[in-house]
Amino acid sequence: TLPPLGIVIVLSRFTRLMEKELAAVIELFRPLTVVVILIASVLAGLGEEALFRGVMQDALAGWAGTAVAVVIVSILFGLIHFISLHYVIYVFALGIYLGGIYAYTDNLVVPATIHFLYDFLAILYGVHFLGVDSDDDPKHDPV
Repeated sequence: TLPPLGIVIVLSRFTRLMEKELAAVIELFRPLTVVVILIASVLAGLGEEALFRGVMQDALAGWAGTAVAVVIVSILFGLIHFISLHYVIYVFALGIYLGGIYAYTDNLVVPATIHFLYDFLAILYGVHFLGVDSDDDPKHDPV
């Protein structure tokens, strides 16, 4: 979970490459409680990994080989997470990472756990650090 989380933090905060794009999405999560974000992250991690790795990657691997399956499924994984071209490329790379881990371990629980933890921690990070202008944030109000 830490490698992709670290990459998205660096990309979003230090390069400003995706900060505005991600901040717009994070605004959808800002009103939610930590428990709701946790439940959504678990469901997304389990559901997406079951579909992309458990169904699609397995089916394509039997037909075209593991490496081709990981690449094709990762392209689709990136495209369904379209926020911007930058983010599609990042999610494609994340798909390669998750697909490779699944191919190596042959255990869907491993990428599903990484995925859910990544989503949960990335959303919490985003809610607390992205798209919040210190002038507009009551926590930073000097009065």
